[in-house]
Amino acid sequence: MDVIESKAGEDWVAAMRRVYTEDAATAEHLSGPDQNYALLRDCCVPIFALRILGKGRLRNVLDVGCGTGSLARVLAALAERVSGIDAVHEAIEIARQRAVGTGNIDFAVADIFSTPLAAETYDLIHVREFHPLTRDLYADDGEKRTAHRQIIAKLAATLAPGGHIYIAHMTAKRQCVTSADLAGVGGLEMICRGIDGRVLFLVAPVLGYRRLALTAARLLSLPLRLRRQSFFEIMVFRKP
Repeated sequence: MDVIESKAGEDWVAAMRRVYTEDAATAEHLSGPDQNYALLRDCCVPIFALRILGKGRLRNVLDVGCGTGSLARVLAALAERVSGIDAVHEAIEIARQRAVGTGNIDFAVADIFSTPLAAETYDLIHVREFHPLTRDLYADDGEKRTAHRQIIAKLAATLAPGGHIYIAHMTAKRQCVTSADLAGVGGLEMICRGIDGRVLFLVAPVLGYRRLALTAARLLSLPLRLRRQSFFEIMVFRKP
């Protein structure tokens, strides 16, 4: 898998370290251990994983771009094993310190482009605000689409049959991933797109009825899309 040079002419590890340094304080406030602003939207992770996907206890979960590990620890309460990866070793060191005493979670420094990942291992891959899918770092849209397709194809290869990739990001960033970028990649089936995470949380009482829940969430999210407002978009893919 080729490493694509970032817009700033850096290699990817350097670019991710720079973005982490710039965003660290904000990330800690929004998604740190206290879960301040992110409480409602982060609750969508276990709700979606366990209810809409129709799963019992998750087995192997991969948290891509895990940062300091806040959501990996949420997932660890729902899964037999969680692996968190991030290209920024400073973030991984913090994640390891915070997870001391949690026996079913591990963290590793990994570059999504060049680090090998285990094949057909995970039944859920969680990708939230992952910098190569959400930051304006590419030279142009063609390079952006190529990078996004490479990343998702690599993640698809790590999914066990029947596994899901859960992508969540704020739509405000110009080069954030879109469903058009990913059409046909890795033989994945898209089962959810364009739904605001907070809306999905609000329709939790009907999550036992998957089609009804997804339809309701999509309709309630439509005004945000029509007004081109920024929202916390969720896309989910399934590997047949």
